[in-house]
Amino acid sequence: MNVTRQYATITDFVMAMALTALLFASVAEAQPRPGARQPMPLAEAHAIWRAQGTSVVSDLEIPAEPGEKVVTAYIAARESHRKALDELRGQGGGQGGFERYREVSEQERGKLEVALKEILGEEKAATALEQLGTFGRQWDRYVRTLLGMKLEEEVMKAAMKEVNVYNVASAKAFRDAAGGDRQSMRSTFTKLKSDLDAALAKLLTADQLAKWNEETTLRPRQ
Repeated sequence: MNVTRQYATITDFVMAMALTALLFASVAEAQPRPGARQPMPLAEAHAIWRAQGTSVVSDLEIPAEPGEKVVTAYIAARESHRKALDELRGQGGGQGGFERYREVSEQERGKLEVALKEILGEEKAATALEQLGTFGRQWDRYVRTLLGMKLEEEVMKAAMKEVNVYNVASAKAFRDAAGGDRQSMRSTFTKLKSDLDAALAKLLTADQLAKWNEETTLRPRQ
């Protein structure tokens, strides 16, 4: 299965991740701009990306040696993507800035796809890319919150799996809703987040769940 063909364009993935926050926040006419938020420290980003890659490798039951290569390739892809966006920010946004952002993201995802195919073969790489190829900021944010809780190993593994499911579902939901009305998309993303919260409520303590809700509930900008 060729994932590049399966999804009409990388735009679906990039826009899903870039617009999810806006949809949750009910911002009616906000225009997504690359670089609107300050990036987190690189060392922290690396820890998040490693946790994501390791979790996906575990979910897919990839053996240790190729699994570590997948994680390494994913971290390299995220770092390259971040560097490319930094360069894009240095050029200024302006007209066509978001289109350039999408082009950069498509190029970086394509590089990751090639690397994953070399490690896993085409079929397994397609499954891994569906998760790792989102470059999801929201995914980063949720994993950051989980890491900050310092959960027990088994709880962390189960919680990461739920967040990974959300990551793929949110990208798919945006793709399916592309061209639809804004309210429908907001409702879809709200439902997905509600389902994720409910799943984590079965895994986390009351204090942990309160922290999760505090750090992941998006609110309208003032």
